[in-house]
Amino acid sequence: MSSRVVVSGEYGDIVYNSDRITQINFRSMDELENPKDPEFLRFWTACREGDLEGVKEGFRSGVDINKDDDRSCALSWAIVLDQKEVFNLLLEHPDININEVSQQNGCLLHVACIQNKPWAVSVLTKDRRLTTLNHKDCGGDTPLMAAVFQGHVEVVEEMLKIEEVNLDIKDNTGKSIFTLARQEGHTAILNLLKKAKEKKAQTITSKRNIRNDGKEESLQILEGRLRDLKTIEFEKDKQMKELDSRKGKDLATAKEEYQKKIKELKNNLEETENRIKENYEKEKSNVIQNFEVQSQERFQIQRNIQELQSKTGNLDHGSSGLPSVSLPVAPECPICLEEMAPPTRIFQCLNGHHVCGACRQNIQMCPKCRQKMAGRAIDMEQFLSGFLASQDTNKPELQQPTQAQKSRRRKKKG
Repeated sequence: MSSRVVVSGEYGDIVYNSDRITQINFRSMDELENPKDPEFLRFWTACREGDLEGVKEGFRSGVDINKDDDRSCALSWAIVLDQKEVFNLLLEHPDININEVSQQNGCLLHVACIQNKPWAVSVLTKDRRLTTLNHKDCGGDTPLMAAVFQGHVEVVEEMLKIEEVNLDIKDNTGKSIFTLARQEGHTAILNLLKKAKEKKAQTITSKRNIRNDGKEESLQILEGRLRDLKTIEFEKDKQMKELDSRKGKDLATAKEEYQKKIKELKNNLEETENRIKENYEKEKSNVIQNFEVQSQERFQIQRNIQELQSKTGNLDHGSSGLPSVSLPVAPECPICLEEMAPPTRIFQCLNGHHVCGACRQNIQMCPKCRQKMAGRAIDMEQFLSGFLASQDTNKPELQQPTQAQKSRRRKKKG
């Protein structure tokens, strides 16, 4: 390259002086005609004008925030145009690359140093993502060299605050940073560089002395710490054993109490079941016994009535002056209270209790003793048929119930 060269891009120009980037110029909006990427141009315009909402809109639209227009990226524009809020907003984006380099191998820190932007240098050098602190551009200049060449004192001061900055590096022509400052006549910067060099040398010497003088002391400290660690480990193991022992005892006690409660619950349940079963059997026995007694009494009454009827013969009730007595000619169904006279079908349970055929269809167990139903009571049906056939058919009171009996039955049903 000659002493001064201008390299043009779509959005601006870069000026080289003696193979060094000395100036970055961006075109105005009026100078841009038919841009290649209108959406990217809108994003660039928002960055240029400090339009934070426009920058955020570019984020949402998915614009490539690290795009290089062959010369520089959006962060470079924010640095050159002093758009600090835009610069900070771009840095917050998760996809931003602060180590991006251009085709001239220049990085963001080069731009900040060349454009004399100490605020940008301060922000970038404090960012842990930065890896281009001592990066060389196409001419072999580091960012610090570029600042020295331009004579930017404040930028040099910011760069020298970083301990990792390399003061011994040389450019492509073999010039050191001290030679460059002396050659360009930047005395103040040269003094800053010398002081920084001396301070770094003193720091290195101090660190070496500390390492040598404090080696034995450090060894003793380490041995003491090792003993402390062993003591702590011993106490820790002791506490862990105590905790394990206590835990085992607590678990055993809890298990024992749980089993005890389970056993008590089972015993209570068995006692309750036995008590309910015993009460049920007693009540069942009493019901059956009472029913049998009542059945026997009723049968005895029927026999007495029949004996009286056989003795009285064909006596006329009106002439004897005795009241008319109408007795049941067949047993009553305990459910519907109707007489089960032929041709009624009669069914019986396992204990011999009877129900009529109509009611049998609606039950599965005996209403008196709660036993299962067995089947037809054929003998009882035949007995009633024979018994009623032997009675005098001229006695209507033996065949049809009286009005009083019908009224009594209705009351029982109610």
